[in-house]
Amino acid sequence: MLQKLGVEKPIICGHSEGGNIVLAYAVAYPHNVSGLICADTPAPGTNPANPLAQLLSTMDQNLFEYVKNRVFQRRHLRPGQERFSEPSPDPATSLANMMPEIMLEVFADACQEAFWSLGFQERARDTIQAWRDQLKQNSTFGMMTGNISQFTRPDLSSQLRSLGFPSIVLRGTEDAAVSKQHAIDLYHELGGIGDPGDVIRPEDVPDPKAKVTLQYIEGSGHMTLVEKPDEFNAAAEQFLKNHYPAS
Repeated sequence: MLQKLGVEKPIICGHSEGGNIVLAYAVAYPHNVSGLICADTPAPGTNPANPLAQLLSTMDQNLFEYVKNRVFQRRHLRPGQERFSEPSPDPATSLANMMPEIMLEVFADACQEAFWSLGFQERARDTIQAWRDQLKQNSTFGMMTGNISQFTRPDLSSQLRSLGFPSIVLRGTEDAAVSKQHAIDLYHELGGIGDPGDVIRPEDVPDPKAKVTLQYIEGSGHMTLVEKPDEFNAAAEQFLKNHYPAS
């Protein structure tokens, strides 16, 4: 695609697992890349807080009771009704028929907790609900295989340090999916030197010309581009000015 468009040596940006895609591209085609922006990206060789793992651990704990309390009571009980008046005539069959819906509901819960800061969940409820509705359009098979892929991606950590172009690692301070240590590990794997510090503002980066920098987006969860677009853009723009002033 880049060849078709006539784009040479782009600066490429990836968010979350998209960050690992751009890292893989950079390792495979280092001479075709000028720089990297990795946002909320887990370091290669590590596994972030995977919502699928949370889902499976939840579903393992007395599944029928969980369904009854979490799904049925949320959707089907009348206001003030505290429990079922009658048990299901065939709980096993009913549960089997509901499994796809149940798994997607629980998965959406786990993703919401992992991906969005509490502050954003409170002030942007319509956005969160629209995101949940879109997420649950996935099939259970697609949802599970997509998350399992996190555990099967190649470990590129030993190959990143040899990349010779500037890179910036960005992470929301409230990111529950990619830990602070994940971000620091990626910083070092890309060739970052010493303690990156807790930089929030672009102008506070200790050495703007350093090959690799790490900056945090204050108050944001995993979805920094949605929760804090202005702060994200400011960090990316400053990185570009520092290393590519002609552009």
